Amino acid sequence: LGRLILSRLLEEGGNLNFHRTKSVAHHTRAGEAGADACMQVIIWDDAKQQVAIQIPVLTTVRGVRLSRTHVVVALQNSVRVYKFRSPAELWSVFETADNPLGLCCLTATSLAFPGRTPGQVQLVELSTGNVSIIPAHGSALRAIDISRDGKILATASEAVSKHRHIHQASLTYLGNLGTSIC
Repeated sequence: LGRLILSRLLEEGGNLNFHRTKSVAHHTRAGEAGADACMQVIIWDDAKQQVAIQIPVLTTVRGVRLSRTHVVVALQNSVRVYKFRSPAELWSVFETADNPLGLCCLTATSLAFPGRTPGQVQLVELSTGNVSIIPAHGSALRAIDISRDGKILATASEAVSKHRHIHQASLTYLGNLGTSIC
């Protein structure tokens, strides 16, 4: 990103993440609507030194994940999934429980994020759109991740809790890995 753009993003409270040759930035675009000011996800093509995709959203962006085929935008109470093309094409919207941490994980084949009920995980198969609901914890999620090979889903909750590990393909519960305070 050019210095001017990067400086402006940081001054406006933006975040910057890097993904291979693309830089991803999301920031508040000041508007006349005050508290209802529009938010944007900007995907920067570093090789071309220009904005590749702009995705306007109506609430604060909590997290962004990229793959070669999808852009995932985590908001306070939903996850929006776009096809990675210009202009961005909305593929699906999923409602979630309160998600202030912007929790979501994206692999080449699947997407995981909080369910509609605190403690649940929604696991989406990107090729079919099939959704599995996993009751992982009794309280809100604090962390979620998928192994590099995409076979293991790991979660932790807000409460003193065990980290749960689930075999993703069969949704088989693999057990707890110790107890910790998250």
